Amino acid sequence: SSSMALDSVNCDPCINRRAYVLKAILHGTSDDAFWSKLSASARQSALEMRIHLDLELYPPGGFSDEGMARDIRRAADSKSESDKIDGLIVTIPSPVVAEAVRYAAKRGMPVFGLNSGYDEVSGRGGLVEDGSILFFTAMNEKMGGEMAADYFLRDLLGGNSQNQSQESIDSTMSDYYYYPDFLNGYCGYISSRRGFGELGVSFFESKEECCEIWFKSTEVACLLDAPSNSTEYSKYNTTSEDGNATIPFARRQLGMESYTHALYISPLGEKNSAYQQRFDGYRDRLLESTNSSMHVEWFELNISTPESMSLRLNNELGDCKYQFILLGSSRMAAATVKAVRAAGCHNKDVPTKVGTFDTSEEIFDLVFATRQLEFAVDQYNHMQGWAPVHFAALYVTTGIVLSSPPEGLYLSGPVLYTQGDTSVTDTLRTCADAAFPVCPNTLGPDGNPSKCPCSDRSKIVIGGVVHGITSDTFWDAVFAAAAQGADDMGVDLRFDRFEPQESNEILFRKMSAKILSLCQGGVDGLFVSLSDPVIVDAVKICQELNVPVMSINAGFAESKEIGLIHHVGMVESNAGYQAGFKMAELATFDKAICLNYESGIAVVQQRCDGFKEAIGELGIEYGEVRVPDDNEARFKNIVETEIGATGDWSGYAILIAGSPLIPPSLDLKKVHAGVVMGSFDTNDLTNEAIDNGDLLFAIDQQPYLQGYIPLPILTHAAKTKQLFLNHAIESGPSFVTSSP
Repeated sequence: SSSMALDSVNCDPCINRRAYVLKAILHGTSDDAFWSKLSASARQSALEMRIHLDLELYPPGGFSDEGMARDIRRAADSKSESDKIDGLIVTIPSPVVAEAVRYAAKRGMPVFGLNSGYDEVSGRGGLVEDGSILFFTAMNEKMGGEMAADYFLRDLLGGNSQNQSQESIDSTMSDYYYYPDFLNGYCGYISSRRGFGELGVSFFESKEECCEIWFKSTEVACLLDAPSNSTEYSKYNTTSEDGNATIPFARRQLGMESYTHALYISPLGEKNSAYQQRFDGYRDRLLESTNSSMHVEWFELNISTPESMSLRLNNELGDCKYQFILLGSSRMAAATVKAVRAAGCHNKDVPTKVGTFDTSEEIFDLVFATRQLEFAVDQYNHMQGWAPVHFAALYVTTGIVLSSPPEGLYLSGPVLYTQGDTSVTDTLRTCADAAFPVCPNTLGPDGNPSKCPCSDRSKIVIGGVVHGITSDTFWDAVFAAAAQGADDMGVDLRFDRFEPQESNEILFRKMSAKILSLCQGGVDGLFVSLSDPVIVDAVKICQELNVPVMSINAGFAESKEIGLIHHVGMVESNAGYQAGFKMAELATFDKAICLNYESGIAVVQQRCDGFKEAIGELGIEYGEVRVPDDNEARFKNIVETEIGATGDWSGYAILIAGSPLIPPSLDLKKVHAGVVMGSFDTNDLTNEAIDNGDLLFAIDQQPYLQGYIPLPILTHAAKTKQLFLNHAIESGPSFVTSSP
């Protein structure tokens, strides 16, 4: 029960979070509703974490990237107790700001980020990879632009494919997915190498899946077969690779000459790399899908006064030459659709269609009620507000931080809302605009009484069921962390620990029964370890009951396969991959070897596979050696046969992929002193070896985070429905390079 669990976090002394200060430096201005809502979410997160947050938006017209960079440097240089800052939370709208972040990190300032800066943060050499940013959440801006272009082009079903010959279609039949025709409710074939790219939101494995998932929440009925007599379709019959199946390829009869001009509009004078990235995705996808026949233009709009905005829009849009208009900011949406309708562009044979980035109650009205906007691309600004504050507070008070995913950041978008989407209820629209107030707060971001009833967190029930029995000390941290997370969020936690059972089979049956009891009793969210197929079966019943479920520790592949919202744990292949680059950062070597179990264990193989990938990217020779985990004499003989029985093994690096292999590996280090080593898992032996210089690092999967993270994720999702787009929330690897 929650009361029993909370006893486990009693401590003397405890961490006094109120003594810590976070400072947020964001490029948003106080007159922008987007940033007002985001700031409200950030301040609520600070209240939950009992930490002081210094957050003040720039005044209208008061932002410049140079000024923001100066503010970041000044914060990093703060020394006196009166202006002490324990961590920074930033946006990164430009390279100038990115360099200021690097400066702050070099000064020892922990930096967490959000919203703007995807290109500066992600990938090789980015701010996450070089250690300047510890956590970052944002939308993939370019993907958002691509998604917008895809939706505008939905009538074409295959990009430019209606102009292709039969031979051309036949030549691309090697890999087909189903793609929905939004207007007619038909799921037709499209080559994965053509047209709409690789957006998972648009592709399905079967006609049935296409109909069930895409059209389930729309007003359009889904047809499994194209209308045979429709004048809107032509059919091409082609055969699959085995020469047997006849596959219809349906597409609308619409010539590319109908699509000639597209426009992108962003606010004048706002320096923000996100606008460029959105345009790049939009333009590139339109050109790719139309054989570069479309003219894609961009102009900046002065939005300082309604009069100047309307005048410019009327001048630009009056001739109705644009078929698609994408808005980089929702602040000009109402004026844009008004100008389009004033010119009659919406009634043309090929009407002008408008979509926008970002959402608000006004934008939802324009999409769902008046249907003047085709879509809105959301980036979950509530999540962008609370997550970096929450994780920054956790880090500055404990030193614990999430591992970064391979792409470098946790994705808060893009999420596409279209006219037929019924998932956005009236309550969700109203509460999103009010930044989801939490009781006792009843005010909106503007300081006025909120139209959204405040959320009483004490009525939210979160359940947990894991295989960690009372005698397994690994799970002590998991249970203590979950109790702390429930206390931070103010929710009711139902998380009991099982005593040792006569067999795992009995344990798993009891876990299954507990899962069903919680879900049928009406929990608002559940986290589980997927340690056996019987657990998976129980979780599937919870899914049928619409209970949000995430997994922790065990079962990453199963979690992804059955569609759980997240998995919290260490993704073994990612950990091995990062270990390769960490080893290269700490030492110089010519050949790298991964020591794997002779018996073969899937998770250990995944570690070696990830290590191999990184070593290959570094251009270093790689080898894998399988060794016994219970015979030190054979272990020594196998490894020395591979590398050499004599010599100090200079130029070699060894990754020890499992804890049973650590003792015999360290014995080899005593004989061959030139080899460098790193290991998975941490214990007293690895701590001693790190202090002695025998290990470069040991990898910790941070069980504390596995217990803690589900509580804020499930609590927020219960009301906001906002989740990271990443499936894995990675508790590790954390590289331990000095003993605690």
